[in-house]
Amino acid sequence: MNKFFIVSSTSPTMEVAHRPPPPDAASVGLHLLPTELLHDILSRLPPSDLLLLLRSVSLSLFSPIASSPDFLRLHDSLHSSSAWLFLLHKHWPTHFSLRALSDRSTHWLRLPLPPVHDPYLLSASGDDFLFSSNSHRELIAYNSSSRAYRRIPTSPLGRRGTDSWRRSGLKLVPGPAGSGRFRFIFAELHQNKPTQFEYCSDTDAWRSVEAEDAAEARPIDGLLLNVVNFEHESVLMRVGERPTVLRPRFNDGSVGSDGLHVYGDGWVAVVRSAEVVGEGGRVLKGVDLYGLGSDYREWEMVSSVPKAALLKVGRAFSVMRGCLEEKGGVVRVVLLSDFRGSRDLIWLCYERSRCEWTGIPVPESGKRGSNMAGMSLSSGLGLLSIVGGRKNGI
Repeated sequence: MNKFFIVSSTSPTMEVAHRPPPPDAASVGLHLLPTELLHDILSRLPPSDLLLLLRSVSLSLFSPIASSPDFLRLHDSLHSSSAWLFLLHKHWPTHFSLRALSDRSTHWLRLPLPPVHDPYLLSASGDDFLFSSNSHRELIAYNSSSRAYRRIPTSPLGRRGTDSWRRSGLKLVPGPAGSGRFRFIFAELHQNKPTQFEYCSDTDAWRSVEAEDAAEARPIDGLLLNVVNFEHESVLMRVGERPTVLRPRFNDGSVGSDGLHVYGDGWVAVVRSAEVVGEGGRVLKGVDLYGLGSDYREWEMVSSVPKAALLKVGRAFSVMRGCLEEKGGVVRVVLLSDFRGSRDLIWLCYERSRCEWTGIPVPESGKRGSNMAGMSLSSGLGLLSIVGGRKNGI
């Protein structure tokens, strides 16, 4: 039997709390505008900017408008293509915070979390999130709209620690909007054979399918997951009823195994860096993007990030990790680095149709001293998902 639980909802908070001032003449005058015009004005603001505005003026004037079903539908339709970056911070010993930033805003939101002991963020898709519990070695699926969460049964591979999950080898696939349904798919080498494992919320059960090598080069559609990566070769899996295996190689001798390779959705971002003598760290030199060749047998160089977009080139780091997502013709890459307790975030977007790179400005994401407990890229997070339903208000 499927078991759902509901998290007690609280409204999301901005990183800086503001005491709402009494309504002034400007806010009262704005409130006197026709409802349709107010909807049009407010709907153009990204979710975090809208919430900041509402906290800067009288909530009693604008909350009923911004919480109406018509406004929520309008706002979500205008911002459904927005990309989101999610970071889970761990503040010792047991306090965690989930922060969210859209590519159209400069303000972080703090979102409610399900009651997961020692959580780690594995994946996000729309208003669905997947966490693993480090201490209990279990998976938790969470919907930010309904605040419902469930514990996923142990996979056929048994209980797994956080270190066993690879971001590029798993995917959370949501069902129709409002259905609460989802699938969780991951790819692994099982008994030395590439295997697709899939959990379906409808049946509350797992199934596994052994993948076969692709017989011929043909257009690739659907999900691509990384099974395993070697020095010059990757093993990818096309997800489906009959999953197939691709084995692209790096034939470019300049691509070594010592640099950071960030995989996802059939793409690779190769981070070039150089050692800083005497500093115990490295400096960022550049980022190259590779995609699958026409025959799917090799990784082909697509583009290098220009220095104008790579705003933090030359910054020192001791540790770096990243995540990558391709959706709607845009490849998004996020690089998170740390050097002596100072953290840097780089968010890059490559628009395939225009062969153009852009850098997304990223504000400070949290206090020094906190540890990262996972990050993910996603899209489709609507205002209803953020505020947790009309009953909670904005």
